[in-house]
Amino acid sequence: MSSPGGVLRLIREGRALTRNDVMDMTGLSRSTVMQRLGVLLSAGLLVEQPDGGPSSGGRRPSALAFNEDVGVV
Repeated sequence: MSSPGGVLRLIREGRALTRNDVMDMTGLSRSTVMQRLGVLLSAGLLVEQPDGGPSSGGRRPSALAFNEDVGVV
């Protein structure tokens, strides 16, 4: 699950909704998760949504979702 494709699968299946979810489920470091998500976001496979849940003290997390406008994966 550590590849960009594995991260995309977690998000598409609804098992991970935020960056922290991805880190928790994969065990990857924050920088690695950010790199994987950066690739997926720049490719247009993911979109960010403003409401990812309650804040834990900082700004509210943004939710990640599969961009259904890209077609078939």
